[in-house]
Amino acid sequence: MRLGLWRKMDTLGDRLKIALERADVTVVELERRLKELGLSGKGAARTMIHRYLKRDALPQLEFVEAVAPILGVRRAWLAFGDGKATAAEQLQATLPKHLLSESTEAEPDERQTAHLHEALDMLR
Repeated sequence: MRLGLWRKMDTLGDRLKIALERADVTVVELERRLKELGLSGKGAARTMIHRYLKRDALPQLEFVEAVAPILGVRRAWLAFGDGKATAAEQLQATLPKHLLSESTEAEPDERQTAHLHEALDMLR
């Protein structure tokens, strides 16, 4: 059974498992990709990844920073459960609803533009 990203994830291990499933990446593949990035000695071994998934250990921040883009998730979400899993979901959650609906106007007004810039700043 595949779990959705909408469920609250309490631990980094839970979020890592979901991110691996959603990205369709195995632990072996993740280990290989991390080795390609030169992170083989930074808690990126298959045995350590399994320990993270079982919640027996916590990875270093360097591991999280490398893994998040591989799996297509935000670093803050993977590390701390902060916000939404992906940048697109985070942006959608922060934009006012009237900006998400189709508009008949060709150009956004100043208020809409200000909201959009504010939301983008939050993602940086």
